Amino acid sequence: MKDTAVVIDYENLFYSAQNLYSRYPDLDLLMKLCEKRGRIASCQAYADWTKFQDRIQELFKAGIQPVFSPVSRTGKSSADTIICVHTMKLFYSNPNLETLLLVSGDRDFIPLVVELKSMGKNVFVVGINGSYSEDLKEVADELILYSPEKTPSKNTITKSRRRQIDHTVKDLLIGAVKNQSADDDGWVNLAGIGLGIKKITPDFDHRTYGFTKLINMFQKIDSFDVKKDDDTLAAYVRLKAKNS
Repeated sequence: MKDTAVVIDYENLFYSAQNLYSRYPDLDLLMKLCEKRGRIASCQAYADWTKFQDRIQELFKAGIQPVFSPVSRTGKSSADTIICVHTMKLFYSNPNLETLLLVSGDRDFIPLVVELKSMGKNVFVVGINGSYSEDLKEVADELILYSPEKTPSKNTITKSRRRQIDHTVKDLLIGAVKNQSADDDGWVNLAGIGLGIKKITPDFDHRTYGFTKLINMFQKIDSFDVKKDDDTLAAYVRLKAKNS
C-alpha cells in the first residue's frame, strides 16, 4: 500500500473554524477523515505555536506533529512558505508517498499542488465549507469537506463584558475587506476576511463584541452588505457604495 502525507495549515484551519462556526477544530474527526484515504506515514501541522500553546496537547493526542513556523518582523506568517518547502522535500525523499492531504483553503498552495501532480502524485484538499479557494479546489484531485466540532469553543461573553464597536473597529473591518480580492460585484469571501483580520490584529475576537459569529458582526454594521450562499454555506461581504 502506498503512503499518504497529511499537511495541516493550522492557522488557516483554526481561524476558519472560529470565524465561520465559533468552534475549535475537531482534530480527532479530521484524522478519521484523512485515514479513509490511505495509510498515513507523516502528519504535521504548521503554525506559530506561541499563539496556540493551549492547543498543542490536543495535536499530540491526535497523532499530529506540530512544526514551528515563526511570524516575521512585519507580522506575516511564514507557514505557507515552510509548508511548501517541507512538503516538496518530503515527497522527493520518500518515493513511496503517493498522496498529499492538504488541510487548508488557501489559494497560495496552488503552485505546490500543481508541482506534486506533475510528479504523478494525488493531491486532496481538505477544507471547511465556506472557507476554501475555488481556484485551489479546481487544481486539486478532489475537495474533501470537513466540519468543525459541534461544541462551543469558549464560554459566551457576558453582556457586561462586551466591548463596543467604535470607529477603530469599523476601520479595521473595512480595511480587512479592502485587502481581499473581490469578484466583479465587490463580494469578498468572509473566511478570507477573518484570516486577514487576524494577521492585522491577532488578538481580535468578534465574541468580545457580543457576536457568536463574525458574519453577525458584519450584519450589524451599516457599512457592509452581507450574503450567504445556500448551496455552499459560504458567506460574502462587500462594502456599501459610500465606503468603497
